[in-house]
Amino acid sequence: MKEPSRDDFPALGREIDGRALSYLVNGATTLKPRSVIRAVCGYYESNGANIHRGSTGSPRRRPTRTSPPAR
Repeated sequence: MKEPSRDDFPALGREIDGRALSYLVNGATTLKPRSVIRAVCGYYESNGANIHRGSTGSPRRRPTRTSPPAR
């Protein structure tokens, strides 16, 4: 598996006052890599229903993984 780079984190592609955004690790905030953003979007696009509230088969469907697990 390749090491993460700036390209994996969309938030780091921004510039502020013409300078690349820098990110210092903080225990309270974590930037999400593109693979996690895609996985979360995929979940909400197809499986975002509460299993106990739906009357159709959709909420009872087991969520499926749309991308490899993040490490």
